[in-house]
Amino acid sequence: MILPTWVLIAAFQVAAIAGVMACILFVRRQARSSHRSLAALFAAMAVANLANRVGLLDEAHALFWRGTAMVAELVQPAALLYVGLAFLSPAKQGLDPSAQWRARIMGVVGLVLAVLVVTGQVFQWKTFEGGQSAIALASWECLL
Repeated sequence: MILPTWVLIAAFQVAAIAGVMACILFVRRQARSSHRSLAALFAAMAVANLANRVGLLDEAHALFWRGTAMVAELVQPAALLYVGLAFLSPAKQGLDPSAQWRARIMGVVGLVLAVLVVTGQVFQWKTFEGGQSAIALASWECLL
């Protein structure tokens, strides 16, 4: 399936802009923890968009690129929580001490799910009756 070229160009542009912003925030001399957490979010966004774009072009390795995009997308919720925590004032951070633990728990859950994606437990190629093949979710019957 060939998508219009503007979809591919838009995905590449988003990946490039997010990657450049992440690099700028990492390299800055006055980078604080808020800048580093925002840079990590932009880097995850860049990897996800780039992997989705390349997956549309490289159909032979689409399963790998889909998994790479999903791993980057699983990092994003924890990164968003850390970005929100970094921009809170220190007085407000002390009011809710469990906020940092929630971000850590989200990071661990994302890491566990990312390990499942990398080991091939989530996506697989399915061949249908008409001879068409597509990426689908793997059955987890053997895990239960």
